[in-house]
Amino acid sequence: MAPPSAAGGSGLPAPERGADAVLYVVDGRGITNADLGDFILRYFPDRARDALGQLVDEALVTAEAGREGVDVAAGEVRARADAYIEERRRDVRIQYGPDAVLEQLLAERFGRDFESFRRDAERLARVALLRDRLVRLDQIREARVEVRALVFPDRAAADAGLARLRDGADMTLLAERLGLRAPAAPAPLARSDVRPAERAEELFAAAPGDLLGPTPFEAPDGRTCWEVVKVVAAWPGDGAPWPELRERVEAELRRRAVGVPEYLAWRGRAIERAAVEVRRGGRGLVPWLGEDAR
Repeated sequence: MAPPSAAGGSGLPAPERGADAVLYVVDGRGITNADLGDFILRYFPDRARDALGQLVDEALVTAEAGREGVDVAAGEVRARADAYIEERRRDVRIQYGPDAVLEQLLAERFGRDFESFRRDAERLARVALLRDRLVRLDQIREARVEVRALVFPDRAAADAGLARLRDGADMTLLAERLGLRAPAAPAPLARSDVRPAERAEELFAAAPGDLLGPTPFEAPDGRTCWEVVKVVAAWPGDGAPWPELRERVEAELRRRAVGVPEYLAWRGRAIERAAVEVRRGGRGLVPWLGEDAR
């Protein structure tokens, strides 16, 4: 595909907003944004699913940030947006050649000006930055425990391993010596993350350093394995307002980026708090909005 012309933009107006905005007129009939959206929903459901998922995610972030009073500095939003734009500049040069210019591509191929593109980039950046802070704040709000879990192939091995751990053996080194998989180290767990409820009660009643188990469970291949859990750390929930917790949240983000499992756990709780309703026309479009959403 040829690179964008070095000449000026095509003079196309910026895209109109709103469902009734007319994109094209064919034989006197207007094709609107609503027509485009309906067509994508019908014939390109995967793309519609991705877009709708992002819209729901943004709505959740907006609702949670408003509820908690969480904000993010304008300078951070600009910096994240600048990084996103630079990635798009590199993409343009890779696809269209080293002399291709993002601003010209936006004007000639999409009828867009750079300032509106930057505003959209800042919108994405703000949502991402708020989401990370909301995930960490949500973790601070709930009592949590951090654990390590070592899996044994049978009860006898688990009992022997537990005895060595109680004698002071390091869990990681013990796994290496016994030829076991390295201990699992999940993100800090909230009470709602642990099933069954009895297991959660036991876990949250334990103190850092306590060893729990062995507990049987069914492995994916159908075998019965045994798990020994060590409580590494525990934190009580903190209901202080955002301004008092801001520095703690920022420090946690500097120490460790938000992982996908943490984000998914937050999203599940945010869906419940926002009382998300899946209407008939939306069922099945976003898989993570299941039938249990109201």
